[in-house]
Amino acid sequence: RDCGGAPLDLFAKWFRKKTHKHKIFIFGNHDVRQRRTVDNFDNTLLLHGSRTIMGLKVHGLSWDRSGNSYKIPANLDVLITHEPPYGVRDYTYNANNVGSKKLNRLLSKLGSKGPRLHLFGHVHEARGLAKDKEGRTIFANVANANDGAAKRLEH
Repeated sequence: RDCGGAPLDLFAKWFRKKTHKHKIFIFGNHDVRQRRTVDNFDNTLLLHGSRTIMGLKVHGLSWDRSGNSYKIPANLDVLITHEPPYGVRDYTYNANNVGSKKLNRLLSKLGSKGPRLHLFGHVHEARGLAKDKEGRTIFANVANANDGAAKRLEH
């Protein structure tokens, strides 16, 4: 269950019906338990790894608590992860940074070869934009929750 309170297979059926030419899906922390049971996603929708889409180099990483599966190629146009890197749009309502330290280290190692755009969610109350110090990467927490800036996610 989850994916907005609906079983993941129902979300997958809904998502598949969308008529957009390109649709990208990565698993989040609530979807992990259902990864093996979902048969409604196919490789045109589920992104774990790199693809070129409309001339853009896009790389997706589904949520991984340990971060051990995270590998980020250099010179991406778009990186999509579930959680933010530590310290970037990851501040919670109870005053904690909860982003991924592993993701932060990997992005730091890339330096000027980091992605141009990094899309993520997970921390609903921290949605918004940020830039890295060099101005190369735009970070976008695109989490959506309650109306306005969420204090807590209410189901």
